[in-house]
Amino acid sequence: MDNQRVIRQDSAFFLFGIDKKKNQPAKLNPDYILSKDERIIIPANDKKRILLQLEVLGITEAMIFPEIEKVATYIKRIYSK
Repeated sequence: MDNQRVIRQDSAFFLFGIDKKKNQPAKLNPDYILSKDERIIIPANDKKRILLQLEVLGITEAMIFPEIEKVATYIKRIYSK
């Protein structure tokens, strides 16, 4: 817990991948893996709504990127509404 970004994000690291033996990777459901050619497209007009929903959950650019530039941008955006 000495990484400021990890502390600010209230995050943790989870290690997955061991399947009974340390030298065997766990099997993943293929539906969870996107290929290089697959994309998830979010319509531009949904961006504001999604960002507001994330903010309600406490997920903001200032939380994810606690560096001063991102926090300042977030504060400026909030108070310029």
